[in-house]
Amino acid sequence: MLFTTGGAEAVETVIKVNRHYHFLRGEPRRTGIISRHRAYRGLTGAALAATGLEAMKEGFGQPDPDFTHVPPPLLLPLSVGECRRDVPT
Repeated sequence: MLFTTGGAEAVETVIKVNRHYHFLRGEPRRTGIISRHRAYRGLTGAALAATGLEAMKEGFGQPDPDFTHVPPPLLLPLSVGECRRDVPT
């Protein structure tokens, strides 16, 4: 277990642990990270690459090719003022 001071630091740490794990297993090319569109992960280096909000990335150079962004499993369009609990299941 590792305690960090914030979410972005936690994201950075888990990405580093993941990459190092595969390096130690002899699979150094397994560096890909899957993250969701419209998901905020932080503004540090790798956390910014994992962030699924394109406006947050403007002005920071080319995106990291190891990061793939996918849609959430259930994406319901919501109107202004509507929240998830108002949507019938």
